[in-house]
Amino acid sequence: MDIEMLHPDTSITEVEQLADIVNRVYKEAEKGIWFDGQVRTDTAEIKWLAEKEELAIARVNGEIAGCVRISQVDTETGEFGILAVDKSRQGAGVGRALVEFAEEAFRQAELSVMQIKVLTPQEGTASFPSKANLIKWYTKQGYQETGIELIDNAVSQLSIKLALPCQFIVYRKKIR
Repeated sequence: MDIEMLHPDTSITEVEQLADIVNRVYKEAEKGIWFDGQVRTDTAEIKWLAEKEELAIARVNGEIAGCVRISQVDTETGEFGILAVDKSRQGAGVGRALVEFAEEAFRQAELSVMQIKVLTPQEGTASFPSKANLIKWYTKQGYQETGIELIDNAVSQLSIKLALPCQFIVYRKKIR
């Protein structure tokens, strides 16, 4: 498996493929959280992330297998998000490798903490087994819940796309 940052000159075909992978993964994982017809990303956002050098992609045998967004929050904290692995590659370690890539990138940048914000319904995850499984997976990777961030404070444009009240649960891990 090869992991590299997405380059701004990436072909439109690959940009479309990445947007499709992200949207398919999130449509399934967050079913019932978003209003019907909403998508997690589009080609414009993927291109923008490539220009900012914030999207890493994993390839298996030359084919795109998944992606993760990495960004620096402050002088000691990095963050990852938009973690998505093509359904045909799930369970094969691609997600773990992408998270490890993000952690290592920020270790090399001398940051000490990595975080992920997980979109969850305010009512809890009992009705959303995919969210409960995701949280269990992050916990297994060493991430611990450190707080809650309300959607309106974090991303106000997001709340109008959500079918029910949600929040971000913030998970952090020391990486140095």
